[in-house]
Amino acid sequence: MRILHAFVVVSALSTLACTGLLGEGEDTAVTGGDTGGSTGPEDGVHQTSSCADYLACLEEADPDEYDDVKGKYGESGSCWESTREKMQDCDAECETAYNDLIESEGSGVCDSPEDTGDTGGGGGGGCALDAGNYGSEWQVYEDSCAIEDYLPTNIVVECSGQNMTITMELLGIPLPCTSDGRDFTCEESGDFYVGIAGRASSDGTSADTSVQLDAGCYTLADVYLYKD
Repeated sequence: MRILHAFVVVSALSTLACTGLLGEGEDTAVTGGDTGGSTGPEDGVHQTSSCADYLACLEEADPDEYDDVKGKYGESGSCWESTREKMQDCDAECETAYNDLIESEGSGVCDSPEDTGDTGGGGGGGCALDAGNYGSEWQVYEDSCAIEDYLPTNIVVECSGQNMTITMELLGIPLPCTSDGRDFTCEESGDFYVGIAGRASSDGTSADTSVQLDAGCYTLADVYLYKD
């Protein structure tokens, strides 16, 4: 089965190359954002799953503190109005604050997937993400495969028991996943490598991920997945 997967992926990449999708080895660093003086956020900046989880817990545990910080960490908060660097800083702050809240108040203070045994996904209770179609927001850092002009691409998540696969419409190859709570890694390797690694939100309907494609060319990107 792995040999078949390898053949299909290489064939798909070859087809994409014929249409101009795959580049000729040049590196194209795409950092996003607007260099024309815009005051809006950089491309790909969004509320992270860690901050969404922290606020959901804090709203139950300490409504006053929730009111104080939702203007920063909320869906339309100041954390998501500028750069990806600030987004990452806020994400780290939320993860630390969430863990501190659980440690100080106990596991019952909010619905914590790690403490209740819930993996956070809805695909039969054993997958990090719900099954279904997902939209995607890409922040591409390296792209000698030249896929940026063909983005975003639809993502399909399938879940059977505890077996999850993720398929990028761009390639059409289901990537088998392993999960540890909300953390997951999906990959296929051989003469090529395609990998997605990320962390799902507690409700299993979104995830912050990193994507790598190494098939004679190389693409590296951060990708935000959200259920349609």
